[in-house]
Amino acid sequence: MDKGEFFKSIFEEITDFPQDVVMNLPHLVVVGNLEIDLENFDSLLEYTSEKIRVGTGMGIVMFSGSNLEIKMISQNEIIIMGRIKSIELGLSGR
Repeated sequence: MDKGEFFKSIFEEITDFPQDVVMNLPHLVVVGNLEIDLENFDSLLEYTSEKIRVGTGMGIVMFSGSNLEIKMISQNEIIIMGRIKSIELGLSGR
């Protein structure tokens, strides 16, 4: 663990902030099979009506389904709607 990670973990323990906030980890909320809200993402890598790939600090997240569309996108949050069939996490080992 490097110094930055050490201080982040100490800060988290002292403040009781959620780990995803302090460590800038992706936060994924799935609503049934119709909506996904992903916070703390880095980049949009691929976007079709059947597949959306998003880069995060931990790797690539791929959403597959039908009629997929981006309902909202901002600097660090993306909301995806459609019929979601699968979510794949391609963790980079961080």
